Amino acid sequence: MKKALGFLVIVSFMFLLIIHTTDEVSAEGSARSDSESDWEWPVIGELTDHFGTRGGNHYGVDIAAPSGSEVRVVEDGTVKKSYYSTSYGHVVFVRHVNGLETVYAHLSERLVPKGKQVKRGTIIGTVGNTGNSHGNHLHFEVHEGEWNAHKTKAVDPVVYFDQTLERVTVEAETIETASTMKSNKSEVTVQKGDTLWGIANEYGVTVDTIKEWNHLKTDLIVVGQTLNVLK
Repeated sequence: MKKALGFLVIVSFMFLLIIHTTDEVSAEGSARSDSESDWEWPVIGELTDHFGTRGGNHYGVDIAAPSGSEVRVVEDGTVKKSYYSTSYGHVVFVRHVNGLETVYAHLSERLVPKGKQVKRGTIIGTVGNTGNSHGNHLHFEVHEGEWNAHKTKAVDPVVYFDQTLERVTVEAETIETASTMKSNKSEVTVQKGDTLWGIANEYGVTVDTIKEWNHLKTDLIVVGQTLNVLK
């Protein structure tokens, strides 16, 4: 009888130990899932350029949005840099607890200083056209480790978002489509240095809208070409 009782005690102890261990694993898994949960986009606008374009020399994504649009940090972290660069313009670098570093460039203004602790969703600046930029947009980068001048740790930011790319463009297009209906059609002659995105940004419409208006199959335009737009 004593042996049987002792056996039951041991079995009960092992059962409780397994449950406790499972709970710890589950709790740890939940915490890890929360800390690595998908991000929200730093600004709502039109995704105009992807990672890896320009011969592999584009190390982030470009999101066009009206000047002054709020730019929010994608995850908790610490502002590592906040300064003006001839290339990035007004730029903010944020280091996150998971080792990632995010970059928010071409801002019209910076609203956080170096060393500031920021929470996910904190407004850290506004969309602008500073530095080596053509049109109001946010240039956003993600680095798996500390940023370096050669950007060897840069990765495609899109993989960290749970939103489809369509979400970034649809909200902007809804606004833009309404605004384009208020005006009459006009003609624009392509000048040296013009890009389809630059013209679209100037007239407050999307690249796809201009392509649709002019029956274009690619983003390629040439000097002297005439484009129909709604001004």
